[in-house]
Parts: sequence; C-alpha cells; structure tokens
Amino acid sequence: MLLPTSHDVRILEKPSWLTPRRLLVSLAIVLAVLLVAISWSVMVAKRNSILKSVVREKKPPSTNCSKPTISLRNGSKSGLLS
Repeated sequence: MLLPTSHDVRILEKPSWLTPRRLLVSLAIVLAVLLVAISWSVMVAKRNSILKSVVREKKPPSTNCSKPTISLRNGSKSGLLS
C-alpha cells in the first residue's frame, strides 16, 4: 500500500504497553531474580550443613551416668553409687 505522504496515516489508538520487547525484558528480569534467589538458597543450605557438622564434632558425647540427676518427687539422686 503506497501513500502519497505520511500525513495520510492516522493513529486510531495508542499501542499497548506490552510489546514483545518489553515482555522479553520483563522475563529476563524475572529469571535473573529467580537465579539469584536459587543461588542464595543453595549457598545458605551448604553453609548450614557445614555448620551442623562442625557443631556435631564439637558437641561432647552425652552419657546417662556422667551427671547425677535429681528427682523432684522424692529428692533422691539417681546415677550415683549409694
């Protein structure tokens, strides 16, 4: 279609703000944020597992006979030789 001048063209309405370019930019931003969130959660999970293993190594082994316990019902001490 050939028109003599550009003044012969009328714009009936404004174009939608959701163009393919803006859609791709928005999708790229969402994917970047998602990638950062996943990377952060993996990093926190790894650090958490390392800290748990360090705490397990430093925690002294618990035995039932190492400390006397006091029963509040009768006031006797258990775990000691009488």
